[in-house]
Amino acid sequence: MNLQSINSFTFLIFVDNSVKSKHLHIISFDHPYPPVYGGVIDVYYKIKALAEVGVRIHLHVYGKEENTPKELSIYCEEIHYYPRKNLWISFCSGLPMIVKSRRSNKLIDRLLQDNYPVLFEGLHTTYCLRRTRFLNRHIAVRMHNVEQDYYAGLAKAEKCLWKKLYYRIEAKRLARYDKILAKATSIFTISKEDTTYYQNMYPQKTIYISAFHENKEVIKANSSKDFALFHGNLQVSENTNAILFLLQVFKDLDYKLVIAGRYLSTELENRIGQMPHVSYIELTDNEV
Repeated sequence: MNLQSINSFTFLIFVDNSVKSKHLHIISFDHPYPPVYGGVIDVYYKIKALAEVGVRIHLHVYGKEENTPKELSIYCEEIHYYPRKNLWISFCSGLPMIVKSRRSNKLIDRLLQDNYPVLFEGLHTTYCLRRTRFLNRHIAVRMHNVEQDYYAGLAKAEKCLWKKLYYRIEAKRLARYDKILAKATSIFTISKEDTTYYQNMYPQKTIYISAFHENKEVIKANSSKDFALFHGNLQVSENTNAILFLLQVFKDLDYKLVIAGRYLSTELENRIGQMPHVSYIELTDNEV
C-alpha cells in the first residue's frame, strides 16, 4: 500500500466513524484545479485519492465560478462556488482577512441540508465554525500551516511597508482566531512541526497526514538532464526572496536551475534572462 492509499484510509476512518454512506463535504480555500502550488496540490490529490476509495465528495470552492474542468468534476458528486467578499472591508472587521473574506450564507444553508461530515481546508475556510449550530457536527480541519507563524514570516520577508503591516496585523489576528479549532472534531496537520504544535493544545484531536500529491514512486532522473528545481507560488514574498538568493548562488555555478510557478515579477524575469543556465516555466496546468 503506497502513502497516498494510507492517507486516504486515514480519512476514511474519519468518514466512516461519522456517517456510513461515505459522503463528505470539502470546503476549499481556492480552486483545486489546476494543482499548480502547494496548498491546492494537496486539496486536488486528496479529492482524487478519496474518490478512488469510494468517498462521495460534495465540494465547495471559494473563488469565481467557472467552467469546472472534467479533471475535477469526475471525482465530485457536486461542486459549488462562492465568491470571496471585499478584501478591504473584510480587513476592517477584526477577524483575519483570509477568514472574513471567505464567508457565505449559501454555504451554511447547503451544509445544513444533511449531516455529512465536513472537511475545512485551512483555517481560511472555517468561518462557519463561528456558528454555534455546528457544534454537534462531525468536523475536521486540514491545517496547511501554523498560520500566525506563516504570516509573521511573510512580514519579515516583505519589503513593501504596507504589505509588511498587513502581514503583521493578520498574524496577530490569526493567533487569536486559532482558538476556533477547539470546535473541530479532528485536526489534520501536514508537517511534523505543525503536528507537535497542535498536539500540545489538542492532543486527542491532532492527526498527522502528509501531503497528497500525484507521485506514487521515486524514479531517478536521466543523468544527462540533471538540474535543480524551485517550485512555488511566486506571488509570495518569501518565495521571491528565495529565488533572488538562489540566483546569487547559481551565478557562479555551472549547473542548471529551473524555476516553475506563476506570476513571475518583471524584476525576476529580467534577472533570469541574464543567466543562460537558469530558466523559467510558467505553470498553466498540472503538467511541467
